Amino acid sequence: MTNFNNNTFEAKEHDEEHEPEQNTLKQSLEGSDILKNFFTDWNPTLQIALEKIAMGHNVTFDTALAAFLGMCSVAIGGNKTIVSGDWEEKALLWLVFHAPTGKGKTPLLRDCGRDVLAVRNSELFDDYTEQQASLERWHETPKEIRDERPEVSARMIWVTYTTLEKLTDSLLNNTTGIGLIHDELDALISGRNQYKGKGDDAPKLLELWNGREISNPTMNSYRYITDSFVPIIGGIQTDLLKKIFNPEDIANGFVARFLLVPFRHPTPPLIDSERKKIRDNISKQERNSINLIIKQLIDQREIKEQFSFDKDAEDLIYQQHDKFTKESNKKLQEMYSSFQKLKNYCLRISLLIHCIKGETGPVSVNTVSEAITLNQWFCSNMQSAFIETYLCERDQTLSKVFTRLSEAHIPLSVDNIYQGLRKSVKGNSDIRKQIALLQESGLIDEIKGPKGGKKYIAKPIL
Repeated sequence: MTNFNNNTFEAKEHDEEHEPEQNTLKQSLEGSDILKNFFTDWNPTLQIALEKIAMGHNVTFDTALAAFLGMCSVAIGGNKTIVSGDWEEKALLWLVFHAPTGKGKTPLLRDCGRDVLAVRNSELFDDYTEQQASLERWHETPKEIRDERPEVSARMIWVTYTTLEKLTDSLLNNTTGIGLIHDELDALISGRNQYKGKGDDAPKLLELWNGREISNPTMNSYRYITDSFVPIIGGIQTDLLKKIFNPEDIANGFVARFLLVPFRHPTPPLIDSERKKIRDNISKQERNSINLIIKQLIDQREIKEQFSFDKDAEDLIYQQHDKFTKESNKKLQEMYSSFQKLKNYCLRISLLIHCIKGETGPVSVNTVSEAITLNQWFCSNMQSAFIETYLCERDQTLSKVFTRLSEAHIPLSVDNIYQGLRKSVKGNSDIRKQIALLQESGLIDEIKGPKGGKKYIAKPIL
């Protein structure tokens, strides 16, 4: 079970019969940026594997965990759903891994399950090739002795690059869904509305996030998909985050649909020779702990299953939603939609963890607690990105304070910060205002000195 903090939100009291879960319930509502022991109690081999993979790629554990969850989202498909009353969700994730170019986003995804997905795609392609050969033999057979015409179906579970038009056609043959795994999401983001004057495909992409029906007729065909499932997993250069953190994509909710994953380095970062030793030390059993989960999800992909929450877990979900509502009312108006989408992700991540663990009954409090902890982490990443890529562009004082702390690499007091910025800020009160906002957004840490003095240091974003 994940370690949780408990400071800011009191959970609902439960009956004595639920007392063993009460602390978990209360603690999970606070959430934590620390995900280092996420799978320790349930599957210690998986935990060790992800830790080694993270160190081998010179990233923190949470980045590797997110990569693994992204591959699981693609593997699970759209036949698994979670319901709460009339609300239904699938385990559909849109993840953006942001880092400077050359940071090795793709190799991390391969180690976290993409290779298993590739094997399945290869098997489906072999089936397609055999179907095509059977069709050719059928055509060569005299009509009077032909059997029934062989079916040819282009099956796949993920693609790297495709147009939205082609994706719609592909979904007709792949009812359990198709994942988009992009090395660089910039191609997908920039490619929206590329056919000027021939329709607006941006709303189609937004609709895919819902995992529902899609009506997309053309001049030549009537295309209606009753049930869609398109997880999107990919990387983008951090400098290009501004492409999606723009007024239009904030207004239409495009930004809010993505969960952001920064490529953070461990402190201190590992040198190449140390990383190689760690990678070489990943055992076959540890590799299999990842691969077998992905394979099991793929093997059960065609089976339709609907899950519900047990009562305490459902109560916990809605208490977390209440917290998001309160938070969204205190933040920037532009961030409101992101908080609302995080409510959907509470259900989606709960379902994903439930299926990863192979649990068959109602989703438990423990699983929801873990999902909320993950969601809090994604929430802090979202708020940090809003500050760094959006608000700092519009508030030069905030940007200067954050830059000053980022470049210092050591804790600074308010006076230290002011000395470096005295020509461009009004005074210490202005500095303190920006410090409060940066602290609230999780971008900086406060360090208390032995005599009660306070200093501040920027968190490592990458």
